[in-house]
Amino acid sequence: MHNQYFEITEIHGVTATRFLLPPDWAVFNAAAAEVRAHFPGEIKLWDCSCGLALSAEELRAIADNSKRVDTQTLKVAIVAPEDEVYGLARMFSVHRAQEHLQLQVFRDRDAAFQWLDSIADST
Repeated sequence: MHNQYFEITEIHGVTATRFLLPPDWAVFNAAAAEVRAHFPGEIKLWDCSCGLALSAEELRAIADNSKRVDTQTLKVAIVAPEDEVYGLARMFSVHRAQEHLQLQVFRDRDAAFQWLDSIADST
């Protein structure tokens, strides 16, 4: 799936969402809804290399909503090469923490895929 804001692809069992512009609240939630509806796999990559247009409060709300909606076991990698986005992604990972979730933040897309591959191989 591809639109002007994000693209979602399936790459070797990984649902990869890449934002084309820094996502705001509406765009992030639209992408999450598309992933849930059309890509039910448990291994996901969210590429925020272009930045984020979300406040810390919005990230916390998204994390809280994800806790309620995503009840299956998930393995998630977030790509955030820029310092500000990396910090926000780390904050999101703290708010999103759950027993059935393995979530890591990476500065590099290749490192994120390598981690996801190693997680997939161990299951």
